Amino acid sequence: MSSPGGGNSGGGSPGGGGGSQGNPIARITIAYAESNVQLISIGLQLFMCMYGFVVFLETPHSNRKGRIMYILASFSILALTVISTVANNVTNYNTLLNAVPGDPMGTRAAMNRFGQGTIAYAVARISSTFIAFVGDGLLLYRCYFFWYDRKWVVVLPALVYVASVVMGVLQMLWEDIFSAWVIDFSVAWISLNASLNALITATISFRLVMAYYKNRQYLPAKASKVYLSVVAILVEAALPLSVAGIVLAVFMNQSRGSGATGVHQGFFRILYFFLLAISPQMIIFRVTTGRAAGRDIRGTSGNTTRISTGLDFAHSSVNDDTNADFEISSTPKRRRVDVIKSDKQSHIERQNEANTQPMAV
Repeated sequence: MSSPGGGNSGGGSPGGGGGSQGNPIARITIAYAESNVQLISIGLQLFMCMYGFVVFLETPHSNRKGRIMYILASFSILALTVISTVANNVTNYNTLLNAVPGDPMGTRAAMNRFGQGTIAYAVARISSTFIAFVGDGLLLYRCYFFWYDRKWVVVLPALVYVASVVMGVLQMLWEDIFSAWVIDFSVAWISLNASLNALITATISFRLVMAYYKNRQYLPAKASKVYLSVVAILVEAALPLSVAGIVLAVFMNQSRGSGATGVHQGFFRILYFFLLAISPQMIIFRVTTGRAAGRDIRGTSGNTTRISTGLDFAHSSVNDDTNADFEISSTPKRRRVDVIKSDKQSHIERQNEANTQPMAV
């Protein structure tokens, strides 16, 4: 019995492996490579989570608003990745331990015994799927936040997210409940997941760019870097995931039913599930630590003022050449740009008022 997108491979990721008649050596090699890449992913996530958490603790309480959800999502993705990696490594270890060198039939029997159908395989598969649920939910929340005044924009991404969750649940249950179906739900799930990332990234980026061009006459030159840097990190984080997901879905659909696992499919499967955890972590890391060059996190520096590049743009201020302070707020109740007159401007106005008053004789 083949798993969605592939079969009884060592890995528990959806779309993992080839069918029973596939090359067992290729499947073991791909599973071993995936385990090593997952360990690298855990190391990167651990650094981003801990560093982001330390910065969060050092941030003033007034600037922590809205960031606690990102911290929780970051550690949730890390925990799910650890669970998935441990379960995958247990499966791969037992498979390699019982594989018979030079005997493809014995190796295939070990893969069937310790792969699909075991508790470790199920745990790895479920945790990998929930990583996508958490990451996509975070994307949807950000989309709602930026389009709070026009909720109808969020309807389509929300529907795609619901469809992605449904397909994600179906691809986990496919081999046991829908084994007689010819539909491969994992292909549809990965396609929807990639499309959702691209859709939400496009809507948020469009909102940021339009906000910048609408208010650029009120903003100093440095403010453009705040907007454009956030757009860049969104595109850089989500675009590779979307491309890898679409390519993987194409390869899975081509190999469906043949049981063959090619090196190209294994490569994009490893890349996709690596980016599935790293991409949201990159965005969260930017939210919790994003700041201008030379910024003092504790706010003790007198030479520079903080530019918050968090995705909420809450309580961020920049200084231009005229020392005017700007507060950019996109919270639902305060979507405006407050321009506070500088001391220099106030001094000029006081001088003008004094000049217009009649001189005492």
